[in-house]
Amino acid sequence: MQGSSQCGILFSAMKKLVFLLFMILAAVGVVMAVIWFEKRSNGNENLSNTAKNTVQGEDLHPDDTDRDGLSNAKEKELGLSATTFDTDGDSLDDASEIDVWKTDPKKADTDGDGVRDGVEVMDKTNPRGR
Repeated sequence: MQGSSQCGILFSAMKKLVFLLFMILAAVGVVMAVIWFEKRSNGNENLSNTAKNTVQGEDLHPDDTDRDGLSNAKEKELGLSATTFDTDGDSLDDASEIDVWKTDPKKADTDGDGVRDGVEVMDKTNPRGR
């Protein structure tokens, strides 16, 4: 009886050791992935939109506050938000809704079918319903 008790304790200790080794290997893998990504990146991923759109402190797009590709004046003319790049919240920026997809940047679901325009674009269906 004592032998089976010792085997149970040994087996339990081995399970804990295997789990600990697995966790260490997982942590090492995460660290390696982060190092690899940092080496491959060009250093711009952590910059804000404002920082990416400036050269030595000079704003490259002073008339486009939300950096969506439409000037503040154009957004005002169209009734869009100059401070939110995606006025209707459908995951398509205002400029691409107008210039690329020909959808309504004020309606999250241009064709009214119950599916947001951004989802339809990702699903490769027509957000205009045609």
